Amino acid sequence: MVIGLSMANLIDLKAAIPLILGCNVGTCVTALIASIGTNISAKRAAVAHIMFNIIGVIIFLPFIGFFQHLVSLTSSELPRQIANSHTLFNVVNTVIFLPVTHPYAYLLTKIIKGKEEEELEYLPKYLEPHLLNNPSVAIEATIKEIVRTLGLTQKMVSLTMDSFFKNVLKPLESITRNEEAVDSLREAITRYLVELMQRELSLEDSRKIPALIHAINDVERIGDHAENLKDLAEQKIESHLSFSPIAIEELNKMYNDINVMISCLINAMKSNNIDEAKLVLEQEIQINILRDRLKNNHVKRLEKGECNVLSGIVFLDIISIFEKIGDHLTNVAQAVIESLK
Repeated sequence: MVIGLSMANLIDLKAAIPLILGCNVGTCVTALIASIGTNISAKRAAVAHIMFNIIGVIIFLPFIGFFQHLVSLTSSELPRQIANSHTLFNVVNTVIFLPVTHPYAYLLTKIIKGKEEEELEYLPKYLEPHLLNNPSVAIEATIKEIVRTLGLTQKMVSLTMDSFFKNVLKPLESITRNEEAVDSLREAITRYLVELMQRELSLEDSRKIPALIHAINDVERIGDHAENLKDLAEQKIESHLSFSPIAIEELNKMYNDINVMISCLINAMKSNNIDEAKLVLEQEIQINILRDRLKNNHVKRLEKGECNVLSGIVFLDIISIFEKIGDHLTNVAQAVIESLK
């Protein structure tokens, strides 16, 4: 708008520069409005934007005459001078702020108090469209994204069981958002692979794609099971269900075994290690044996009256969910082994 006014000969450079400085402050309002109802990090970003421009304008005001002279030397055309003044203001302001980035960030934490939440990344990190022209590289990027998604499901299971064992509801608050992120990543990965299938592929690459599609579907199902675990943890905490020390120890054992399976699978996919993938298959056999043993132990506790009926239902449901997670991990491990043969 300011450039348009100058082209109509309605303002000169002396009038344009204060307007440009004012525009830099005025545009902060949109950032402030956008931060309403958002998390702590977003609010701090909005305030940082506002302070950056306001402080910058205050710094420039005493030197506005010199700044006008400097800008006039950058071009003989008024519209270009105005555009350059806007660029110079932001560049110089940034140079001024760079050395004090850390104190500036600390100041923002004092202005907007609160603990920053860990942000979920719903968008993929590695699925670059230009990689589709190189299918082998695109497949490697897809594997990285699946590993990242699998790591997110591992975190979901960990948070849920931590809440279950410690009787704390707080860690469960992020589970639903994590599950939504897993769903979003599954959709993005599937779309990427479908688009890759439309390119000219080698026999080896074309064989890997269906396995990867099945793998991400299995990973997404693990996220669903983690949300089911969350519901059981909430039920246990809110209903004040009691579990015997032996039952807690058994659940912790099965959880640790599942966690080891996930870690082995992540290592197998990261390093193309077929031995790590085979460990997942071996561990799944142990999970099934452990499931049967825990069920038998539970029946014995019921017979002796050592277990609450409702607690027993939750106990059996958790065991069943862990067994299903193990099945999905096995499916992914088998896909990894087949692709590495």
